[in-house]
Amino acid sequence: MTKANDILPLFSLLSRKFQNQLNKNLKPFQLNSTNYFFFLKVAKERQLKQEALIQNTAINASNVTRQLKHLIDLDLVYKQQDFVDRRTSILSLTEKGARIYPQVDDVITQTTRSLTSGLTPTERRMLSQMLTKLK
Repeated sequence: MTKANDILPLFSLLSRKFQNQLNKNLKPFQLNSTNYFFFLKVAKERQLKQEALIQNTAINASNVTRQLKHLIDLDLVYKQQDFVDRRTSILSLTEKGARIYPQVDDVITQTTRSLTSGLTPTERRMLSQMLTKLK
């Protein structure tokens, strides 16, 4: 039987394992386990206010800004001032970002499948539901 205080080390171990594998698999795109998340969020929303990204991720604004700058420097994300509210910026994928998005999404899918290969489809759904509930 798993004790409550055994869970946190398991999360930490699995997180490091997932991050290491993602870093290896995303290296050809110059992405990593930190910034891929922001790239995918912008890609899925098509246009996203930077403030919404900060609020929805619960990550420090300066960390989000730093990761976005990296994506902008890689010419994957474009940032423009919002014409309605000039205090915020709108994020969208560049042409290059849109071109590599399907490949990056596939890498994420394959990495997730690889790391959860010991689970049945039902267990994968349950894991997703439980992690979402904990979020």
